[in-house]
This record gives sequence, structure tokens and C-alpha cells, in this order.
Amino acid sequence: MEEAKIVTKLLEYSKSVDSEDLFPAIEVGASEFARRNPFAFAAVICIDSRWAAGPAHRGWTIPFYIKNATGELDPSRINEILRQLGFFA
Repeated sequence: MEEAKIVTKLLEYSKSVDSEDLFPAIEVGASEFARRNPFAFAAVICIDSRWAAGPAHRGWTIPFYIKNATGELDPSRINEILRQLGFFA
């Protein structure tokens, strides 16, 4: 099967699967946030690799907590804040 057809079929299938099934999270809304925000998804992949033995629902919730606490989940802004705090020095 052609790659484009496979991608199309996967995208169609993804619409039929509930976010809560794909990304189990502690908070209501965190799963959908991870599904719709590419940076949140990437952050969770990094976080979850550290917690491979633990429950995944913690990782899927962390970007949601950050967004709720700061009002945003902008990678440029997070980088700026971390630099101001002395990270990446």
C-alpha cells in the first residue's frame, strides 16, 4: 500500500478513537490538549521516557498543568523562562 494511503487511513482512524483512550490522563481535558497541541505531545514523549515503569496518565497531564498554571504552553516562552532561571547556562 502506498504511504499516502496509509497516512490517510491512519488519520481517518484517529478521528474514531477517543482522546481518553489514546492519552489517558488524570485531569479532564488533558487528553484532548495533548492530542491537539504538538508541543504538549512532544513534551509528554520526553517525560514519559523517564517514567517508563510508571503510569502513563501522569505524563499526559503535565503539559496540561503547565498550561493551566502559566496560561500558555509556548516552547519559546518556556525556553526564555528556563534561561532566566539559570537553566542551560
